[in-house]
Amino acid sequence: WMIFRADSELAGGGCPARCSWGHGWEYRYGIDFGFTESPTAVVVCAVNREIRTLRILEAVYKKGLVASEIAALCKRMGLLRAHFLADSSHMMAIEEMRRYGMTAIEPVKKGAGSIIVGIERVKEYKIEIDAHCAEFIHEISNYRWAPSKVREDEYLDDPDKNQADHGLDAMRYALSQD
Repeated sequence: WMIFRADSELAGGGCPARCSWGHGWEYRYGIDFGFTESPTAVVVCAVNREIRTLRILEAVYKKGLVASEIAALCKRMGLLRAHFLADSSHMMAIEEMRRYGMTAIEPVKKGAGSIIVGIERVKEYKIEIDAHCAEFIHEISNYRWAPSKVREDEYLDDPDKNQADHGLDAMRYALSQD
């Protein structure tokens, strides 16, 4: 991954109003819900499948938000009508956000092995992160795999569950329908 500075015109809240990088770019949006211990993460990215590039344009982290406050945050970012893919383990929050006006929000489809499938999908892209996304940069820099309980120098094929990965999960959700 690498850090870049967005050259698009920005709407309120740092979300791109228009993209000047050329053709082939699509915006994607993801939400990973949190509350007390973990923050809710809202991620805005641009994907270009032709050149296999994923740009993280915005990553907002907030603790203690209920669904209406998350929807209000998205509204302030100019994203009330954006097609968000969100953590399906929070269906009540998704429904409340729909009632607030986020009618295009959908639960992400999860199943056995979906985390690894999502990570493999993300690994197909060169990742560029806008320099102002400091918490996302911190997450991706410190991401680790679960250590093996058998050998000290081995790791499992699963992410470590004891790490901050909320923005990364939201990014995975945003790409889940590729």
